[in-house]
Amino acid sequence: MLESQNQIKNCLENFQKTGENGGGLANPQAPGYAMLFYDLNHLAVVDPLDPTKNESEAVSILKTFNGEYYELDEQKRIKQPWSNKVSTGNTNSVKMMNQFFNPDNRYSGVYSPNSTTWPKLPRDDQRWIGRAAYPYRQSADAGQKNFVTGPYTLKIGDKLRFALAEVCGYGAEPGKVIEGGQTLVQWAPTPSWDKKVVSDGEVMTQHYLTDYGYPDYVNSNVKNVTQVAHKAFTAYLGKEPTVPVWPENNPSKGSYKIPVPVPAPAIELANTDEGTIKINWNRVVEKFTHPRLMGTLNKFKVYRSKAGMGPWSLVKEVLVGQVNSENKYEVIDDDPEFKIGESRYYAVTSVDEKGNESGKTNITKFAKNVGSVEKLGKVYAVPNPFIQKSGFQGTGDVKDKIGFYGFPKKCTIRIFSYSGQLVETIEHDTALYSTEWFQTTKNGQEIASGVYFFVVTTPEGEKTTGKFLVIK
Repeated sequence: MLESQNQIKNCLENFQKTGENGGGLANPQAPGYAMLFYDLNHLAVVDPLDPTKNESEAVSILKTFNGEYYELDEQKRIKQPWSNKVSTGNTNSVKMMNQFFNPDNRYSGVYSPNSTTWPKLPRDDQRWIGRAAYPYRQSADAGQKNFVTGPYTLKIGDKLRFALAEVCGYGAEPGKVIEGGQTLVQWAPTPSWDKKVVSDGEVMTQHYLTDYGYPDYVNSNVKNVTQVAHKAFTAYLGKEPTVPVWPENNPSKGSYKIPVPVPAPAIELANTDEGTIKINWNRVVEKFTHPRLMGTLNKFKVYRSKAGMGPWSLVKEVLVGQVNSENKYEVIDDDPEFKIGESRYYAVTSVDEKGNESGKTNITKFAKNVGSVEKLGKVYAVPNPFIQKSGFQGTGDVKDKIGFYGFPKKCTIRIFSYSGQLVETIEHDTALYSTEWFQTTKNGQEIASGVYFFVVTTPEGEKTTGKFLVIK
């Protein structure tokens, strides 16, 4: 148990300092949704005084205060939302129909005059009276969130329109007072990722953002989910929203006048005979046009990383027009620190003359190798001897990897134990110099320590042999 905790702490410290795999906070994201618009035009009339005009059985649960039906608007419709409930993740049909979608039950409760359950209205705004309340006392352990509007009266051919944004950010705005969250009080400040994290009495991290900042993939000024939600309203409205935002007052259709950057190109990667990586892309994005284009394409940036989440290192910048004889962009990555048999992630972005940069939408994982030989010769097993771990870098089970090098395009590798038993057969049918093996037998078992032999044959009758030692 102690060893496992130490491993976790070592990983945390390493990721914090290097930024690998998105940094030390494995799951910092705060997901959610922002309701941009909900339909009011088709809401049912709920009239407790005139049964001939009433359109909903919800009339039976209306409450009054000083003789006023405070849940109804001026047109005798239920103030929205109908329900705003958090609950366990159980979504069985009985629960959903009896609670969430039942016109006889506003499941989340309602903000009401002189309430002791919800003594403080959101932003002290009286417009919340009669609307669905947020059951903060259940939010700490909730597994689902339900936002319900209605009830509606629909005629044949009628349509309801809703708009919502799915949002996700690096935590939420620190210190912003919100209702709910991991607390049992109605209003509490949003925690910061600078908070102290203690596990079994040991401080794992504290003031994380101050010490290490945001990871490489958070590459704009819009970082937390609060800012993302704000941007969602800006995109929908075509302008900055006026707080507080009431979705029912928004237009039914969004504006979406969003600035558009030049997109990233589609890329191709290949190994060369010299053991380098060749990155190519065509000139299609140079022709990209859009009414709201942020700028004119100026250059491309080529990036490489050990992990898909970064951090990314710049390999090279290429100006527009710097193409090869085939009218394609080409970059050769010959970094000697990137060893044969290892894998890296590559991405190419487009950058305009104002410095606006596209997203890394073409992230591609690629294994470094050498092109296949014309004729079978000496084949090498690496590492040899294998002692406890391979020394290869990258993701996955690389610590168990043994690489075989010196192959033509097509050949068969047979691996035998010291006693002559066939351990595994590998068919190599690709224009690469090598292949990899993760020390498992043809029956899926892990091999033991010992001396192993291999025989390589080709369809043309060529043959070569070798041996390697495994010590675990």
